[in-house]
Amino acid sequence: MAKGTLYYLIAAAVFVSSSYTIHIIIARHMGPALYGVFGIVLSVLSVSDLVVRGGIGKAVSKYVAEGKNRFGTLKAGLCLQLFVSTVITFAYFMSASSIASLLGDKTLILCIRISALCIIPYALDSVYHGYLNGIREFRRESMASILYSLVKLGTVLTVVFTVSRVNEIFIAYAISACASVMLSRQFGNKFMKNADDTVLPVKKLVAFAIPVAIYCITEVLLMNTDIFLIKRLLHDNALAGYYISAGSLARLPWYILGAFYMTLYPSISRAVSNGDMYSARKYMGQSLRYLLIVIVPMAFTISSSGSNLIQLFYSDAFIAASSPLSVLIFGMSLLAVFTLFTGVISASGKPSVSVCFTAILMPIAFAANLVLIPKYGLLGAAIASTFTYGIGVILAGSFVLLKFGKCVSVLSLSRILIASFAISFLLPRYPVNGLMLFGTYLIALCVYIGILFVTREITGEDINILKNMLIPA
Repeated sequence: MAKGTLYYLIAAAVFVSSSYTIHIIIARHMGPALYGVFGIVLSVLSVSDLVVRGGIGKAVSKYVAEGKNRFGTLKAGLCLQLFVSTVITFAYFMSASSIASLLGDKTLILCIRISALCIIPYALDSVYHGYLNGIREFRRESMASILYSLVKLGTVLTVVFTVSRVNEIFIAYAISACASVMLSRQFGNKFMKNADDTVLPVKKLVAFAIPVAIYCITEVLLMNTDIFLIKRLLHDNALAGYYISAGSLARLPWYILGAFYMTLYPSISRAVSNGDMYSARKYMGQSLRYLLIVIVPMAFTISSSGSNLIQLFYSDAFIAASSPLSVLIFGMSLLAVFTLFTGVISASGKPSVSVCFTAILMPIAFAANLVLIPKYGLLGAAIASTFTYGIGVILAGSFVLLKFGKCVSVLSLSRILIASFAISFLLPRYPVNGLMLFGTYLIALCVYIGILFVTREITGEDINILKNMLIPA
């Protein structure tokens, strides 16, 4: 599991780096208003994308991980995914006018329709990734993800520098999505030969995929409620651009979560399927502890130096994003923990419970943003989101505690918080700009790790796990 996490961490690093490069260059090259349009349409697309990417892809991963009718599961998943994604693409395309009206901007219609080209290839790609994930070929799945990230980076930047229009950027996204399907299939070909040809009944996939897909929809709506309401209530693409730039930096903990989640999901599924609750609890506790060790100091660091980061990556034109960033980074860290909890709940065979939690949070997020955005603007949206995600952690964490028992000790959490507080006080004392900021971050990281060693939060066992991740198989 440790080595699989390393593969996904590398893939996540490449994905995040390429995504940030795309966002930063679009923002710098096209300005806050057009960047706001790009971010809003991308958020709209992500809702439809996760309907198909999350549900059936996760179902394929779960049933393949259980080791029965693996190739049959893949075939059934591809057939089902093609049908579902085609229907959703048509509905998404035809609803473009209504979506634009809800956002209060009819000029978005054409861009939304063009973005529909991405849905089918993203859907098919998720099935191949689910298959590779289920057979625990983490290295191959990570390689497919890395190559996709590089193809997307090259394709999108070519369009940005030659055409400089938002519509064409989404054509580039669709082209790179098609390339990703071919890459993922190629990486999985080795494990599709001489495989069991029995087709798994589609009903079994659908029964699991529906609640997972609903959960994915509600999660992505939860993540984007603030953006949609900023656009609707404030009627300013530039303000939306500022908030999206803050959100793109704040989502770093959520991206990092993916590396832990992708190895944890099949491991939990297999352990629960075999009735091995001890292993399930061990996987859960280990992943949660390491996630907190990584994202908690990151949240304090980014919050303490938000304005410097915004200026470094997005330029002085986006300085208005620094205030919401200082709050939203904590919200996204809470969302990462919430997603880990709900992922474990779904992998244990209860995706409907995860749906219930996100369904509870949706009206809370809507009401909080509706109240705070008109009063406090972008900062109000960040506060509303952070408040909502905090409630989610309490709800989902309580369920996990009852089902699996205590996963992380209070002492461990206290040590991580103390070390994180320490570096948050260090950073403002030595304010720097430009690339020198990363030198300050390096010093803060050394201080943080030193405190964890002194307090014995990092032990010899942790070092051995790290060695196992780094030593080639």
